Amino acid sequence: MADGVQGDQSWRTQPFRQNVQSKIEEAIRQAANPTFKTAAEMENHVFQKARSKDEYLSYVARLIIHVREMSRRRAEE
Repeated sequence: MADGVQGDQSWRTQPFRQNVQSKIEEAIRQAANPTFKTAAEMENHVFQKARSKDEYLSYVARLIIHVREMSRRRAEE
C-alpha cells in the first residue's frame, strides 16, 4: 500500500521511533529473553531496511513475534 503522493513520513520522526523502541523493549522484558542487541539497535536496523511506513511496521511486528517465539522455545527446553 502506498504512503500517498508525499507519503506519511511520521514513522521517521524521533517520537514515533522511540515509541517503537519501547514496544520492542517491553517484548524483550516480557519474554525474559536477553538479546545481543539493545532495543534501540534492533529498531535502528529495521529503520535502515524499511522504505515505507508499512514495511517498517511489518518488520517491527516480525521482530516482536520472533522475540516472543524465542522465549517460548526456551521455556519448552
